[in-house]
Amino acid sequence: MKLIRSLRLFLSFFFMGTCSIFAQGEKTMSALPKAAVLNVDASGLAEDQKMLGNLLRLELQKLHRYHVMDKYDMQDLLSGSEIDLMNCYSTRCLLDAGRILKVDKMITCNAEKFMDKIILTIKIVDIASGEVEAAEVGEYLNMPEELQNMLKLSLNELLGIENEPKMVSKL
Repeated sequence: MKLIRSLRLFLSFFFMGTCSIFAQGEKTMSALPKAAVLNVDASGLAEDQKMLGNLLRLELQKLHRYHVMDKYDMQDLLSGSEIDLMNCYSTRCLLDAGRILKVDKMITCNAEKFMDKIILTIKIVDIASGEVEAAEVGEYLNMPEELQNMLKLSLNELLGIENEPKMVSKL
């Protein structure tokens, strides 16, 4: 009987602690600014716009600086509008999309192969002010298999996060 009472007590505390952790996690996510990433404008690369957009969303989510909108939610919300997901790169288009999506920030990227380099330009557009809040241009060696790491390095630079020197020198 004592064992059952002790087990119940343990499970009660465990359950309350787990609920508390999940509640804190939800609160933290809702406190983050909401951001959306459409497809990446890719030129001269074998990788397509959707794949690069997915990689950018993934790397942005890993940083825990924004609540990043899911691609399927974006498609659903923008399906009735005149926004073309494959060609929405101008500040005006991004602002229109951001207002429809009800996000705080739109993140956009241009990835271009230029001679022996891959150049990434990432911008953050603030929906409330209508301005480009921050921009980062990164030049990397032509190593398409490292595009995910290139996106990570550029996002870190954009957001003021220190990069690993070993990874920087590699690319």
